[in-house]
Amino acid sequence: MGKKRKVHSPEFKAKVALTALKNEETAAQLASRFWIHPTMISTWKRQLRKSVASKKEIEKRRKVTEGYVTLEHLVSSIVCHLSFGLSDSRPLRSDIRF
Repeated sequence: MGKKRKVHSPEFKAKVALTALKNEETAAQLASRFWIHPTMISTWKRQLRKSVASKKEIEKRRKVTEGYVTLEHLVSSIVCHLSFGLSDSRPLRSDIRF
């Protein structure tokens, strides 16, 4: 039977990937320092970049969705005021910024 593969913790992977992103050492130097294969470093760097990019994209979409809901509310409020002649019963929101 063969040797079992070593399982690295997410914290260790993040530490190696962040160190590699600093570009202070080559992948070979980091590999010898952390006792891992150089291809693992590039894989973990790629995964970290992808993870950060996807989190930024999720945050960006969330902000756009919140803005859409706010804009939708503002438009419906204006339509309600114009259509039904509501004067002071429901004032328009003035705290919304675009």
